Amino acid sequence: MGFSSGKYIQPYFEYRNDSKSKVTVINSIDKKKSYDSIPAPISDLVLDQNSKRLDQDHFDLFYKIYEIIESNPRAFESIYSQWKRVWHSFLSSEFSVTMLTISVAVEGVLNDIFIPAIVDDLKDQELEEEKKRISLLVDGLADISAEHIESIRKFIARWGNVHPKKVLDHLESVKVIEKRQIKNWVDLRNSSAHPKLMKQDEGRRRKDINRTIICLGLFYRLVLNVFAYKGAQYAFEEPKDGKLVTYEYINVLH
Repeated sequence: MGFSSGKYIQPYFEYRNDSKSKVTVINSIDKKKSYDSIPAPISDLVLDQNSKRLDQDHFDLFYKIYEIIESNPRAFESIYSQWKRVWHSFLSSEFSVTMLTISVAVEGVLNDIFIPAIVDDLKDQELEEEKKRISLLVDGLADISAEHIESIRKFIARWGNVHPKKVLDHLESVKVIEKRQIKNWVDLRNSSAHPKLMKQDEGRRRKDINRTIICLGLFYRLVLNVFAYKGAQYAFEEPKDGKLVTYEYINVLH
C-alpha cells in the first residue's frame, strides 16, 4: 500500500472488546509521517476506454508483491529497503540527499535482483575463453612471486564484469526502460558523487530536479518489472508529470 500510494504506512491492528461494543482499528505508528507522501508510481484511479475502473491492476500488483515475499524474500527486502530510503530522502532539507539516494537505489536494485538473474545472458563467451587462456599463460611466468600472479589473475577475472550501466543498456535494448532514463541516471550519479565540482545556480537546481524525477521513474519501472506489473504507470518524463503509460511487460528475470 505504501509503495503504490507514495505514503509511508506503518499499520498496526488494534482490537478492543467490552460488554457494550467491539472495536477494530487500523492505525499508523507515526501519524506525522502518514500525512507526507512522495510521487507515486501508479494512479489510484485509472479508467479504460469505457470509463470502467481498472482496480484489478492494483489487486494483481498486491498479489505479486505477496508472491515475491513468499518465493524470493531477499528481492522483496532489497526493494523495500531501497524504497524506504528514497521515501525518507524526500523529507530531507538537502535535495542532494534525495539525488544521491535515488541514484544509489537504482544501482541497489540492479545489483541485488537484475544482475544475478541476467549475468549469464550478458557474458561474452569468447572473452571468457580468452581470460582462461591468458590466466594459464600468467601461471607459467617465471621469476614472478605467487602473490603477484594471483593479483594479476584476479584482475583478469574482472574483465567483462557485468556492472549496473551494462545492465541498464541491456534492459533498454529489450524495451524494459528508455535511453533517456539511462542518461539521466548516469548524469545524476556523477553529479551526486562530485557535488562540490558542480556550479550551484537556478539552472543547475532545475536540472537536478528533472534528473531526479526521471530517475525516480526509472527506479519505479525496475521495481514494477520485478512485480510483473502490467497496468498503467506514471511516465515520469518531467517534474509534476501526470502522464500515464501502459508498457508491455517484458520478463527479463525468468
